[in-house]
Amino acid sequence: MPNRNVLFRYIMATIALSLLALGTVESLVRYPCSLSFFNTFIGGPINGPHHLLHSNVDWGQDHYRMAEWCANHEHAKPFSYLYFGLIDRESMGIHFKGVAASDDASGAVSLPEGWYAVSVTELRRAHLVADGNNAIEWLRDQAPVDRIGYSILVFHVAEDK
Repeated sequence: MPNRNVLFRYIMATIALSLLALGTVESLVRYPCSLSFFNTFIGGPINGPHHLLHSNVDWGQDHYRMAEWCANHEHAKPFSYLYFGLIDRESMGIHFKGVAASDDASGAVSLPEGWYAVSVTELRRAHLVADGNNAIEWLRDQAPVDRIGYSILVFHVAEDK
């Protein structure tokens, strides 16, 4: 029977190498969206913003993909874009209007019909600064129609919402 210490070391080395290989493969699969990488154990990059936000998820790396999305979806009008950061989106060819909510007779705030691209940071932050009338917070319960990388979600609000 082999020495227990040798067997234990062999098992631990196998586990460590397996986890290292898994992390490497996961990272390569997510390329070029490496900045927003979160491992499978916490739910991957789609669930990463539930744990960390801001520069842990988004440094504007998906603006190039957003510009490409806009060029390929010219029907997406009116188009609003809410992003956490300082990058000049207009210079990248992303033409948008600000997000403007409207009040109805009951005082509820809603978003007008249109297309909305919202960074996951802004979407997750919405509930932190909400005063009960945050229209962006309403989007948190909606399914996005598209995802730009891992940092931008695209929603379509129809008239009959």
